[in-house]
Parts: sequence; C-alpha cells; structure tokens
Amino acid sequence: MSLELELVADVRQALRSIERIVLECAFDSADDDWSEVERTFDCGEAYVSFSLCTDPGDIRPSVRIELGVQDESSRHPTAGFKAQWNREEGTFGQVQSILIDGKQCGAQRFLRRLEGTLALAGVSVLCD
Repeated sequence: MSLELELVADVRQALRSIERIVLECAFDSADDDWSEVERTFDCGEAYVSFSLCTDPGDIRPSVRIELGVQDESSRHPTAGFKAQWNREEGTFGQVQSILIDGKQCGAQRFLRRLEGTLALAGVSVLCD
C-alpha cells in the first residue's frame, strides 16, 4: 500500500472513531424526529460540547464539536469540528472544518485532543 493510501485510510479511521464518539457520548438518545440536540461534558478546567442541528437554509443537519478550557466565569474554545450528519446511517457527510487553536488540522490530531478532553471530563470512550 502506498503512503498516500495509508494516509487516506488513517483519516477515514479517525473520522469513524469520531463518529463512534458522537454516537456513544452525544446522540445516543436522539430520536428520529429531533430538531436540535446538545450535550456538554465538563470538569473544572475543560469542556466538550456536542451539537446537532439543522442551520437555516440547510437541508442536512450538522454536527459540531467544540473543545475548550473554562474557568468560573467563561469558556474559551480551543478546538472545533463541523460536518454534515446523516441521521439514517449515523455517519458524517461532508466534513466542513477541523480546527485546533484556530488553525486547520487533521482528523487524527483532533481525535487525540477530543479523547484527551473527554478523559479530563471523566468520560470514558472506546475507540478502535
């Protein structure tokens, strides 16, 4: 297998792992007729927020994941993910953005940050 194909396979695997986290942590209780779902996990210093909604003018819903740090009075996002969401299959459609510290990054790096932040918040996830 060429290096390029291995990189594509790694990205696909990271996206599948993020999908599993979304399904396991955030939308396990979302009914088929939902209009918007939001779920947040936090500890004293970090948070992960999952949001599933349909933006005005969009046909497909989007999933957003925001990671950040917090103190007693405010939250400061440090990473974000946005993709279209296929409700029937529980999978991502087009990935629109993956950011860490305001810069585009790869799915693998975002997955590591997501897993680390969830662990800080006391949420256990199992990824292959």
